[in-house]
Amino acid sequence: MSVPLAEPAESVRADELTRRLRRDPVDQQARKALADHYRLVGGPYQMRDWAVVDYGLSRYDFSDRLYRAQSIQGSSGYFVVVGSAASFGATSPITYADLLADRLGLTAVNLGQAGAGFKFYLNWLHADFQSVIDGAEFVIVEIMSPRSLSNSRFRLSDGLASAFDLHDGGRVVRPLQVYQRLAQSGHWDEFHALREENEAIYLRQIAEFLGRLRVPSVVTYFSRAAPEDRVIVDSPGWIRAGQVFPHFVTNDLFARIELAHGQVCRAITKDGVSLAIDRFTFQPTKWWNGRNDQTYYPNPMQHINAARQIARELAARGLGLRL
Repeated sequence: MSVPLAEPAESVRADELTRRLRRDPVDQQARKALADHYRLVGGPYQMRDWAVVDYGLSRYDFSDRLYRAQSIQGSSGYFVVVGSAASFGATSPITYADLLADRLGLTAVNLGQAGAGFKFYLNWLHADFQSVIDGAEFVIVEIMSPRSLSNSRFRLSDGLASAFDLHDGGRVVRPLQVYQRLAQSGHWDEFHALREENEAIYLRQIAEFLGRLRVPSVVTYFSRAAPEDRVIVDSPGWIRAGQVFPHFVTNDLFARIELAHGQVCRAITKDGVSLAIDRFTFQPTKWWNGRNDQTYYPNPMQHINAARQIARELAARGLGLRL
């Protein structure tokens, strides 16, 4: 079976600038040139976080998007990760996919994408992408947010975080922000109607995606908090189930996923912190939020814990074993 090969997105120019900054971390001309390079290359997190994390982005033949994925050229075996920014490892120098790859002696094909939902991956299920999935030893499927899908109000063109708001002249919005505004303005009937509609669509999409897999899958809940019993507003206008990845996955929805698809691997921990340290000066700096720390995305300790939990699940099922 022919499997597309990952090719580095980093250029020789970027390597030269990186070496230059390691020799002289305060070389402002080199810093500006490297920032311009990452803006040209693309990838939302690499453009934003380049001074803190080098995500080592790669490109596969089946898509023009950039991934935090290893090359499978010459690999003796690989597994695939399907997920959102959490699996991508935004802000983290390591990911659970990398750690599992080292532990299992396999290559990690990490296809995590910013704001991805199941529709994003269903759109990919053509021959080339299906061949990558079919060639894997197993697939780790992150429980992604029900916000990243089309419904009676929103139309997502690609299954990612942004959508066209049909109630606002087709303006491009982020649905999570609209849900928060509905809560702030007290429009609970519309809020709950959309959320219930989302859950029904979401359950159909996860069933369709898992039904297309021909290799074993490990469905994983990766978060710093267990699912809420309900969508809670515990401070003015802030939806707690919309504050923690994966957004709007309530305990009831989680239970319905397990009922339909079997036990979910729970990778939950509040340990650790994501500190922004400039990778050239080794001095504290700031994330996009203006702070030196962030709790929105999983931190390195959470990735380490996730790798441990998923490794236990794989061992229990006899997956990923190298003889």
